Amino acid sequence: MKKPKLTLETGQALVEYVLILTLAFLGLVAILLLTQDAIANVWTDTFNSLIGQDVTPRPDALSESEFWDLVTAVASFTPESAGLKTNTPLPPTDAPTDVPTFTHTPETPTP
Repeated sequence: MKKPKLTLETGQALVEYVLILTLAFLGLVAILLLTQDAIANVWTDTFNSLIGQDVTPRPDALSESEFWDLVTAVASFTPESAGLKTNTPLPPTDAPTDVPTFTHTPETPTP
């Protein structure tokens, strides 16, 4: 059985397919860039309708200074420690322990 002979035309077909895919990709990117605001609005409206949120602005919106006061208060809030148990080892102490330790103790040779 003979192998088909590769010719210059088979390489040309591959290049043509790559060019077609490249043009299709560039066209898709251009379409998405032109319609990005509309697509974002569709996703936002869909999400808001799913969670039942109303996106109309509040009439009692905060003034700029009230807004930044609120941001500062939230950013400076430090929650109390929850007292979660972790596997973090305790720091070493100088007190002797009753259990054997694995630290190397230099031994002085005896004569």
